[in-house]
Amino acid sequence: MRFALPFLFDVAAFAQPDIPKTWDAKKLSTFELPPPFPGVDYKRVSADYYYKIPAFTIYKTYPVYAPGREPQGYWEHLHQVEPQIAFNPLKLKTVADWTAAGEAVFDFPTISLRMPVLSKPVPTTSAIASGIGN
Repeated sequence: MRFALPFLFDVAAFAQPDIPKTWDAKKLSTFELPPPFPGVDYKRVSADYYYKIPAFTIYKTYPVYAPGREPQGYWEHLHQVEPQIAFNPLKLKTVADWTAAGEAVFDFPTISLRMPVLSKPVPTTSAIASGIGN
Protein backbone atom coordinates (compact mmCIF):
# COMPACT_ATOMS: atom_id res chain seq x y z
CA MET A 1 0.00 0.00 0.00
CA ARG A 2 2.93 2.31 0.68
CA PHE A 3 3.93 2.22 -2.99
CA ALA A 4 0.40 2.63 -4.35
CA LEU A 5 -0.23 5.98 -2.67
CA PRO A 6 2.45 7.99 -4.56
CA PHE A 7 1.30 6.34 -7.80
CA LEU A 8 -2.27 7.55 -7.21
CA PHE A 9 -1.06 11.11 -6.73
CA ASP A 10 0.91 10.91 -10.01
CA VAL A 11 -2.16 9.66 -11.90
CA ALA A 12 -4.34 12.41 -10.40
CA ALA A 13 -1.83 15.06 -11.47
CA PHE A 14 -1.76 13.67 -15.02
CA ALA A 15 -5.55 13.39 -15.25
CA GLN A 16 -6.16 17.00 -14.17
CA PRO A 17 -3.26 19.14 -15.38
CA ASP A 18 -2.93 22.74 -14.27
CA ILE A 19 -3.75 24.55 -17.50
CA PRO A 20 -2.39 28.10 -17.57
CA LYS A 21 -4.52 30.97 -18.82
CA THR A 22 -3.63 31.99 -22.35
CA TRP A 23 -5.06 35.50 -22.23
CA ASP A 24 -3.51 37.55 -19.44
CA ALA A 25 -3.84 41.29 -20.11
CA LYS A 26 -0.93 42.28 -17.85
CA LYS A 27 1.47 39.77 -19.39
CA LEU A 28 0.32 40.58 -22.93
CA SER A 29 1.00 44.29 -22.41
CA THR A 30 4.64 43.55 -21.49
CA PHE A 31 5.54 42.43 -24.99
CA GLU A 32 3.36 44.64 -27.18
CA LEU A 33 5.00 46.58 -29.96
CA PRO A 34 3.98 50.17 -30.67
CA PRO A 35 1.72 50.73 -33.69
CA PRO A 36 3.77 50.71 -36.92
CA PHE A 37 2.53 54.05 -38.24
CA PRO A 38 1.24 57.28 -36.70
CA GLY A 39 -2.53 57.33 -36.42
CA VAL A 40 -2.80 53.54 -36.37
CA ASP A 41 -4.37 52.34 -33.17
CA TYR A 42 -5.65 49.05 -31.91
CA LYS A 43 -7.44 47.76 -28.88
CA ARG A 44 -6.89 44.39 -27.31
CA VAL A 45 -10.03 42.34 -26.65
CA SER A 46 -10.83 41.50 -23.05
CA ALA A 47 -10.09 38.11 -21.51
CA ASP A 48 -13.84 37.63 -21.05
CA TYR A 49 -14.39 38.09 -24.80
CA TYR A 50 -11.41 35.87 -25.67
CA TYR A 51 -12.63 32.96 -23.57
CA LYS A 52 -16.13 33.20 -25.09
CA ILE A 53 -14.78 32.60 -28.60
CA PRO A 54 -15.89 29.09 -29.59
CA ALA A 55 -13.15 26.54 -30.16
CA PHE A 56 -12.39 25.74 -33.77
CA THR A 57 -13.21 22.11 -34.58
CA ILE A 58 -10.32 20.33 -36.27
CA TYR A 59 -11.35 17.44 -38.48
CA LYS A 60 -9.25 14.58 -39.75
CA THR A 61 -7.68 15.39 -43.11
CA TYR A 62 -6.93 13.05 -45.98
CA PRO A 63 -4.19 13.03 -48.63
CA VAL A 64 -4.75 15.00 -51.83
CA TYR A 65 -3.83 13.28 -55.07
CA ALA A 66 -3.38 14.65 -58.58
CA PRO A 67 -6.33 13.76 -60.83
CA GLY A 68 -6.00 10.16 -61.97
CA ARG A 69 -3.30 9.36 -59.36
CA GLU A 70 -5.52 8.51 -56.40
CA PRO A 71 -5.93 4.87 -55.28
CA GLN A 72 -8.81 2.93 -56.81
CA GLY A 73 -12.10 3.93 -55.14
CA TYR A 74 -10.51 6.71 -53.06
CA TRP A 75 -12.90 9.48 -54.14
CA GLU A 76 -15.95 7.27 -53.57
CA HIS A 77 -14.62 6.29 -50.14
CA LEU A 78 -14.25 9.95 -49.13
CA HIS A 79 -17.90 10.57 -50.01
CA GLN A 80 -19.02 7.67 -47.80
CA VAL A 81 -17.08 8.39 -44.59
CA GLU A 82 -18.44 10.73 -41.92
CA PRO A 83 -16.25 13.64 -40.80
CA GLN A 84 -14.06 12.64 -37.86
CA ILE A 85 -12.90 15.09 -35.22
CA ALA A 86 -9.10 14.92 -35.03
CA PHE A 87 -8.74 16.75 -31.71
CA ASN A 88 -11.12 15.83 -28.91
CA PRO A 89 -9.47 16.32 -25.50
CA LEU A 90 -12.10 14.15 -23.81
CA LYS A 91 -10.84 11.11 -25.74
CA LEU A 92 -7.13 11.66 -25.09
CA LYS A 93 -5.98 9.26 -22.38
CA THR A 94 -2.28 8.58 -22.99
CA VAL A 95 0.80 10.59 -23.86
CA ALA A 96 0.72 8.92 -27.30
CA ASP A 97 -2.89 10.12 -27.77
CA TRP A 98 -1.89 13.69 -26.90
CA THR A 99 1.14 13.50 -29.19
CA ALA A 100 -0.94 12.29 -32.15
CA ALA A 101 -3.56 14.98 -31.48
CA GLY A 102 -0.84 17.63 -31.29
CA GLU A 103 0.49 16.52 -34.67
CA ALA A 104 -3.02 16.71 -36.15
CA VAL A 105 -3.45 20.26 -34.81
CA PHE A 106 0.01 21.31 -36.02
CA ASP A 107 -0.59 19.86 -39.50
CA PHE A 108 -4.09 21.32 -39.87
CA PRO A 109 -4.34 23.98 -42.60
CA THR A 110 -4.30 27.52 -41.20
CA ILE A 111 -6.54 28.88 -43.96
CA SER A 112 -10.23 28.16 -43.72
CA LEU A 113 -12.76 28.43 -46.48
CA ARG A 114 -15.07 29.81 -43.81
CA MET A 115 -12.90 32.91 -43.32
CA PRO A 116 -14.63 36.15 -44.34
CA VAL A 117 -13.67 37.65 -47.67
CA LEU A 118 -12.26 41.16 -47.46
CA SER A 119 -14.24 43.83 -49.28
CA LYS A 120 -11.07 45.44 -50.60
CA PRO A 121 -7.44 44.31 -50.80
CA VAL A 122 -5.25 44.85 -47.78
CA PRO A 123 -2.59 47.45 -48.67
CA THR A 124 1.05 46.47 -48.34
CA THR A 125 3.21 48.05 -45.65
CA SER A 126 5.05 50.12 -48.26
CA ALA A 127 1.72 51.43 -49.58
CA ILE A 128 0.65 52.37 -46.06
CA ALA A 129 3.95 54.16 -45.43
CA SER A 130 3.57 56.20 -48.61
CA GLY A 131 -0.08 57.02 -47.89
CA ILE A 132 -1.54 54.89 -50.70
CA GLY A 133 -4.70 52.93 -49.96
CA ASN A 134 -6.21 55.24 -47.34
